[in-house]
Amino acid sequence: MALAIEPGDLECTLCMSFYTDPVMLRCGHYFCYDCIENELDIQDRSEFYTCPECRKHFTERPVLQKNQNLCNKVNNSLQAESVTTIFCTYCVQERVPASKTCLLCEAFLCDIHLRVHCKSEQHVLTDLGTSWKNRKCSIHNRLFEHYCIKDSSFICLKCSASGDHIGHKLESLNDASKKKKEKYKNLLEKMSFELEETKKSVQNLQDHNEEMLKQANNETAKVMVLFSDIRQKLEDLQDRLLSELNRQKEQIIYPISERIKHLEKKMEKQIKTVHYIENLCKIVDPIKVLQIWDTHNGIQDAKQWCDGGSQRGDSTVYNPGGVNHDLISVNIYIALSDIINDVKTRRSGYGQEASDILLDICTASYEIGISDDLKTAYQSLSCQQLPETLDRFKDHSQVLSTKSFTSGKKFWEVEISDSGIFRLGVAYPSIERRGRQSCIGNNNKSWCLLLCNKNIVRIHNSQVFIVPGEYSCRRFGIYLDYEAGRLSFFELCESIRHLHTFTATFTEPLYAAFWVSDKGWLRIGV
Repeated sequence: MALAIEPGDLECTLCMSFYTDPVMLRCGHYFCYDCIENELDIQDRSEFYTCPECRKHFTERPVLQKNQNLCNKVNNSLQAESVTTIFCTYCVQERVPASKTCLLCEAFLCDIHLRVHCKSEQHVLTDLGTSWKNRKCSIHNRLFEHYCIKDSSFICLKCSASGDHIGHKLESLNDASKKKKEKYKNLLEKMSFELEETKKSVQNLQDHNEEMLKQANNETAKVMVLFSDIRQKLEDLQDRLLSELNRQKEQIIYPISERIKHLEKKMEKQIKTVHYIENLCKIVDPIKVLQIWDTHNGIQDAKQWCDGGSQRGDSTVYNPGGVNHDLISVNIYIALSDIINDVKTRRSGYGQEASDILLDICTASYEIGISDDLKTAYQSLSCQQLPETLDRFKDHSQVLSTKSFTSGKKFWEVEISDSGIFRLGVAYPSIERRGRQSCIGNNNKSWCLLLCNKNIVRIHNSQVFIVPGEYSCRRFGIYLDYEAGRLSFFELCESIRHLHTFTATFTEPLYAAFWVSDKGWLRIGV
């Protein structure tokens, strides 16, 4: 239950000044909000919290309860004090405003009497607003002179000679205050150091964030420029092909149009001749029919057309040829090849495809079979007649690549069979060749993904971590950025999915490493 508030109890025992935003602890004592918050912050590292007034313990950080009634009383008192002038106790001839209060003498002092007042430690001088009540023993009505370390309380001289504080370790208020200030200074130094470290961490994160944003923006710009160039090249190709098709169209259509015009004129003459001969066939008088001269132009033309004369060729099918499909196809093939080659050349910033990666049969274990093109590895339980070499793996069905990577960015693809267990990754040439530690991922000289029954597990230095989700296709991409120390794995389905990225500082050449078991097979560079 809250303690009753006396009219004069308007000062915080921590700052010895009028309450600012007064709040109450569960024990009923009041403090300024900022004062008790700072005190509780200091106690955060302790096993419990303590009321600075009654020393009551709390297992959890106390909930602060604001007291609006007390806040109103403080405001009213401050308003009343602002219009009330306190005068010097010793100036009896005239009313001189006081500047300090002597708590021992319980007197107000002006500047003149302050200079001649006793300067001993017993005569504590404070501001005018300081309450005497919080500076005096409630039992003996004497000023506090000592601090009891055991009870963490203020006591007067009589309390130290009698009562509950006999035999307790006491210190003068100044000494106790100095020691506490020393603790605060030490705490301040530690907190200042922690603050500086936090500032450095924030700055480092901000710098890293800016660098990441800069890299992302640079990559975005590179991609936009790349695809802008590709679009421009495709548009140029389209323009060239359309222009070529228009040219071919003109070459085809113009002669056909001219031929049509010529044949239309011929057809017009033929129609007239047909009509003329039809009329001749309608004549009834035989003498008239015989009198008609066969040398008539219409008749002569008809004879030529029918007898296969010079005009016979006009009636044959005219075929000037069609669109040159092969020319168009070759143009498209060459142009697209140039675009692809240009993209591959410029892709050095994104990683070079290690299409020439081959499997080193000299490192393959006796349980691994290698295809003639050195691209496919498969489990072969039959003992192979392979020569003994120092680089050959003895206890695990795995193999390394013939080529190592010591710099730059590399990318290669791997296809796996529907069934089987696989490990895909990289390894140093110094990896062990015998024993459990020689398996890819079971040492600090190799990094890999384990693929088994649609599950994905990343392994390095025998530390296993299950990658969320399952793989849904049989094609995977491996991207190595040697200088940046990144090894990334991707699932190459209809949409590419990132699986995991290892980060490390690579100190040796890296070889592509593969492990295959359970009658499975894998192929590189699909």
